[in-house]
Amino acid sequence: MTMQTALNLAVEALDLAIKCGGELDREIYVVAKQKLEAMVRAVVEYGAKMDRDERSPDGDDYNQLISILEII
Repeated sequence: MTMQTALNLAVEALDLAIKCGGELDREIYVVAKQKLEAMVRAVVEYGAKMDRDERSPDGDDYNQLISILEII
């Protein structure tokens, strides 16, 4: 069973919207789901790279993650 994190729930909600939502809005749901999944992958990959490099996060990492998450 998938963990019930906020991100997993959002992906599940978008899946439902794609399947059950109106045809007029389908494309926006598909794009939103694709972007959310790509964002999650990018954050996971960034964390894995830091682990492989055996280093602690610094200010530049914080800025990079903020950029990946498109917060600012």
